[in-house]
Amino acid sequence: MWLIRNARRLRVGCEDVRCATNAGMVPPSTPQHRRADKSSMSRLLSLVAVLAAASTLLGDDTAGCMVQLNGFSHQRLTELTWTAEITEYDTAPPADNLVRIEYNFVNFTAGSKTMDVAAMIQNVGHLFSDDAFGTISNFPALGLYFSSLQKTFSDSQHGVQLNVSPTNGPQFGRIFENVDRLGYSAKNVYTRTKVGTPSIKTPVIVQWIVTRGDTVVDPSGNYSKDLKGSWIGLKGKFVKWNFAVLINGTRYDVADYYLPFSYAEYISASDPLVLHQEYFGSATTRLRSQKGKVRYTELHASDGNQWYPLNNWRITQRIDDGAGNLDDHFGWRSDGDSLSSSVGHDDDPAKSARDKGHIFSLHQVALKELRR
Repeated sequence: MWLIRNARRLRVGCEDVRCATNAGMVPPSTPQHRRADKSSMSRLLSLVAVLAAASTLLGDDTAGCMVQLNGFSHQRLTELTWTAEITEYDTAPPADNLVRIEYNFVNFTAGSKTMDVAAMIQNVGHLFSDDAFGTISNFPALGLYFSSLQKTFSDSQHGVQLNVSPTNGPQFGRIFENVDRLGYSAKNVYTRTKVGTPSIKTPVIVQWIVTRGDTVVDPSGNYSKDLKGSWIGLKGKFVKWNFAVLINGTRYDVADYYLPFSYAEYISASDPLVLHQEYFGSATTRLRSQKGKVRYTELHASDGNQWYPLNNWRITQRIDDGAGNLDDHFGWRSDGDSLSSSVGHDDDPAKSARDKGHIFSLHQVALKELRR
């Protein structure tokens, strides 16, 4: 199950989904964008063997749709924010818990090169000691998850510093994880206790803020481990990108990600944020057994001078579309002010959109000042 989940994560990460975006959906506006798309396609093809092996081994049992920005273009972006109001995110006892994931990909770029860091919502938490390495166990709970999983990078090319105390709040922890035993040391941060118990009356509200920090060369410190557990020094020029969250108004300065300057000088000008769902239980028509509802608002990007609302979205991919998973109890909705990710509701087949090409237009007004 976890192999399928993260194999799909590789398939739908920023460097890969840009290919689908520009294949007739959102035409690139500059030669630089076209060069980035060719690089993305090459990286996508290199993952085919991993995906094929995962699908053959474990089968397909997930559903979900990806939404991307449609026609957005602002250069030299240095900050990104979005908010999720979580009113439902069901769990079940460990043996029966069907995994629910909301992927939020932050896309970075430098010239023709691209990469992403994921900031996710899950219905599992994780158990491990501080600065662990290798594989870990999980438990049913509302959890948050940050990940830099880079198939083509060495361990000296990206790293993460945990800023928040691991005893505060939902006990964020840093781990250098062999995700699904794929053989790459992912630089991950997980919550290790329940983030909250969401309900319509008392939602769990999470705001993410991603901010460009200093540029550093050969930074000293412990930011990366290999899968043998040895600390690996970072080599080269890096941008320090800060990831912070507010959970029901309480701020946590979670982590600084050290990302290579040659891939992450700025947040992507055309595709800064990608929202994607993945829900297990589709092939066996069990999506209704665990409901989820996440309403996204306050989606904005900034170049340091002004904020730009992320208003126009399009469904660009549906997992296993046409592959036999016929459970339609999932999809996306909009009330004009927000995007909502939905799973497991009786009215999802009629009221939630799942078709590629479906467009959502929001009416957000540009922020004057960010709530931090």
